[in-house]
This record gives sequence, structure tokens and C-alpha cells, in this order.
Amino acid sequence: MGLAGLAFLGPVRQNPKVLWAFLWAAAAVLCAWSAVLFVWIRRSGRTLALEVVLKKQHYLQACAARLGGCCIGAGIGPPVYIVCA
Repeated sequence: MGLAGLAFLGPVRQNPKVLWAFLWAAAAVLCAWSAVLFVWIRRSGRTLALEVVLKKQHYLQACAARLGGCCIGAGIGPPVYIVCA
């Protein structure tokens, strides 16, 4: 659904080839694949579950990276230069 939502952006709507790629080639195929998987799981009688396991080092790392990015963006930290080779 996120790919279909991108079709509402101005630059995407102005280019028919890009619009077609987002709406039909990507979003429609992913929706169809999701429907096939849903039917397959229901017929097999399986129950799927999503388990979220937070590991200390991972969420601390993510928070520290976000905080560092905010500090650099606010001009608190050292300047960051991006070099493209």
C-alpha cells in the first residue's frame, strides 16, 4: 500500500511511466502476492505470529545513532562532510 501511496506525489503523477511502475508493476504485484500467501496460509490451517524481541545493544545503538544525528543536524556536534568518489 505504501508504493501505491507514492503514486499521489506530484513528480510521480506527472510521469506516466513512473506512475505505471508504482501502481501496477510494483503495488499490484505485491498485493497479489500477499493475497496468494494469505489464501495459502488459511488453507494450510497454520497460524502466524509476529514476535518482537528487543535486544539491549540493538535498541540502544539505534537511539544513540538517532541522538547523534539530531546533535549534528542542530550544529551541536562536529561537522560531517560527505564525499562522493
